[in-house]
Amino acid sequence: MNLGLKEHYDRLRSGEKPRPQREFGRVDNRAVLVFPNSYHVGMSNLGFQTIYGLVNSVKGFLCDRFFPDDWTSDAPPLSLECERPLADFDVLAFSVAFENDYLNVLKTLDMARLPLRSADRDGSHPLVVLGGAVTFLNPEPIADFVDVILMGEGEETAPKLFDVMRRMKPKPRRDQLREAAGLEGIYVPALTPAVPFGPYEAFSGRGGKRRIPEGGISHSCIIAADTEFSETFLVEISRGCPYGCRFCAVGHTYPHFRWASADDVLWVVDRALGSRAKEPPFTRVGLVSSAVGEHPGLEELCLGLRERGLGVTVSSLRVDRLSDFLLDCLAVSGTRTVAIAPEAGSKRLRMAAKKDISEEAILEGAARVTAHGIPNVRLYFMVGLPTETEDDVDALIKLAIKVRKAMDEGARGSAPAGVLTVSVAPFVPKPRTPLQWSAMEGLRAVKRKLSMVRRALHGVRGIRVHSESLKAAFLQGILSRGSREMSGFLEETHHMGGDWRGAAGSSGLDLEACLGPRGLDEKLPWDSMYNEGRIEALALEYRRAHAYVKE
Repeated sequence: MNLGLKEHYDRLRSGEKPRPQREFGRVDNRAVLVFPNSYHVGMSNLGFQTIYGLVNSVKGFLCDRFFPDDWTSDAPPLSLECERPLADFDVLAFSVAFENDYLNVLKTLDMARLPLRSADRDGSHPLVVLGGAVTFLNPEPIADFVDVILMGEGEETAPKLFDVMRRMKPKPRRDQLREAAGLEGIYVPALTPAVPFGPYEAFSGRGGKRRIPEGGISHSCIIAADTEFSETFLVEISRGCPYGCRFCAVGHTYPHFRWASADDVLWVVDRALGSRAKEPPFTRVGLVSSAVGEHPGLEELCLGLRERGLGVTVSSLRVDRLSDFLLDCLAVSGTRTVAIAPEAGSKRLRMAAKKDISEEAILEGAARVTAHGIPNVRLYFMVGLPTETEDDVDALIKLAIKVRKAMDEGARGSAPAGVLTVSVAPFVPKPRTPLQWSAMEGLRAVKRKLSMVRRALHGVRGIRVHSESLKAAFLQGILSRGSREMSGFLEETHHMGGDWRGAAGSSGLDLEACLGPRGLDEKLPWDSMYNEGRIEALALEYRRAHAYVKE
């Protein structure tokens, strides 16, 4: 390892609480968990931290970490803790949150001098395992490159999988894969022609259960300085979403909206704090949930955290569920920005997306945020939603200006309102949602609509417009609904340094077909993941979305 990378690794490890002490030679089974992005992003990801802790809890297993974006040498990469080559590990596990990071999976395999495709690897190579948020939707585009896919929620499945790998280590690779394939929620692409049914039954809340058990609460196992959440302990307080917005996977891939009791969450926080005689490892607690305001014990939980001298942050908020109590907690904790996600500017388009929030509620919420001393607001919008017209884009612009005025009104008598950030992203149709059959609007139309927003809001006091990379958004759109036939395109894109347009041409991929509409009777690569009747239910919601067409 060169001196610069050595110093970088030393700095990252020195900023962690507690500091992991891993000795490569003390155990017989070794895994390295890869977040195919940067350390800063990966250690901010609660799912990554949860799986890291779970694997390290398996008897006889050591789990190290690696972040390819932090490795800048041409030499084979070394793990963060043990500083050993990735090829020396028994298991190379990837936690993938976004489809675009499939390319970083291939990049990591290439960097480690490992064959890209599963069929080209043998018993001398690590077993390559994939988990993470993408497995809730459609893992087929990456299936030819991995040996085992851990589908859906991993709290119950991951320890069982790694225990099988420990027991089966002396056996031939094919026998290891057959044994793994017998576990519920495990998908071995080489042995299965399609995604197996039932990957989401584990931890699904069957039998009417609506609470996450204490042992299933995801939380930080390392407090890292170089992250989005420095000095913050992240803890999951609920799972799923009760709203079922038609574009969003969270409300459709989880079977129920479930929550952890306030007492259970506080118990997890107290255990992480440790002895009060020592300096606490964190000063704030981040409440992770897609629907924080729906938690039935939210006030009790926030009071308990404040009694412990801890600040409170939240992952997301629904504007019509913003209580004065929660806003006070956030303000006292030093929160500077609250995010509101109208998704669309007009009521018609919000109704089509099933984002049933009135303009009055949005404006009132923005005013209350600044009235409580939180200066900044971020609005999340999409362009290109099905049935969208230019009138809807105009409504987005007008709503942003009204929100800015509402912020100023709310801030009267207190500190001045800060910045309104208008964040605009293209709509990407996602598998297992009611809009999975919809087209992704073409690049030229998306650029035109983004230009409309930027021109109209340019120079408006206190408003800043932000949009994500269109290149990244369209790559996500291509990959999100792909099949295993996408593997050649992925490999070609990797070899061409991310040039997906060039890779599509050389691999013969029809981009218009990838991004275009799908027929309701068309067989989709992830259809086998559905419960009986689920496709019909999603199709009904799809038709309802298209019923909100402007006359």
